[in-house]
Amino acid sequence: MDLEVRWGQRRSIPDEPPTGRVVALRDSVAGGCTIVETESGHTIRFPNACDFCLSNDLRSLSVDASQEAEALVPILLAGTVLAAVLSLGRRCVLHASAIHDNGWTLAIVGGSGQGKSTLAALFCAAGAELVSDDLLRVESQNRQVRCYTGMPQVRLRPKAAALASRAPATTRANTADGRVSLTVASAPGPTLSLDAVLVPTPSRTEPLSVRRLTKKDALVALLAYPRVVGWQTIEPVRDHFAVCAAVAESVPIYEGTIPWGPPFPPQLVPSLLDQLRDQNP
Repeated sequence: MDLEVRWGQRRSIPDEPPTGRVVALRDSVAGGCTIVETESGHTIRFPNACDFCLSNDLRSLSVDASQEAEALVPILLAGTVLAAVLSLGRRCVLHASAIHDNGWTLAIVGGSGQGKSTLAALFCAAGAELVSDDLLRVESQNRQVRCYTGMPQVRLRPKAAALASRAPATTRANTADGRVSLTVASAPGPTLSLDAVLVPTPSRTEPLSVRRLTKKDALVALLAYPRVVGWQTIEPVRDHFAVCAAVAESVPIYEGTIPWGPPFPPQLVPSLLDQLRDQNP
């Protein structure tokens, strides 16, 4: 899907939703956006910050932003906005990061603050390649599940910024939302076979443990983590369910208790890989 993006106007963005039929709604206090269907396409509004105006054919995007929010536009565009465009185009997008290690691709699925990017950075520091960070497009055809490579950047929260000194990044930069961006080695693309999925639970007290979920529990876990939430229309929800069901049927899904830092145990990544691969059929 090709998407042309261009700047629109610098202007104040209202707090209330734009005029039209609301198709997705998330509490603005939680940093979410509202997606509204209009005569010309869709408007994706981040209250008091940005409007992303999407054409009916999903191929053209115009960005209006307040002066204070302009620096956030690339971050929003590469995250929630891209996920919304893909979802409106009937693609499944998980709230996940993914890495590729010696021909084996692992998705790390979870909500905000659940350790996806931190684990991806730890894997990259240990020699893995990044598939995608925080947004993972997944498709299934004939029981074959594949995921799409994204930008070779991983964004870390301030508490995990010390990982920047360990990951073999070619570029390190502070981002407009107060994180550290690392440019790391990218996995070969554009798509890769998805071999396993991990749903991590960080813990400062428990040892490393991994267990494989039943297909039913795996489906429930995947359904909990779409990249865009608050849909008020059925199509994206139905598409997400269909692909997650296919993934749960074909790909091993694991829950993992992950010893959390900083500091992180030096053998965390190889031990985690060993446990995942030992349980892989």
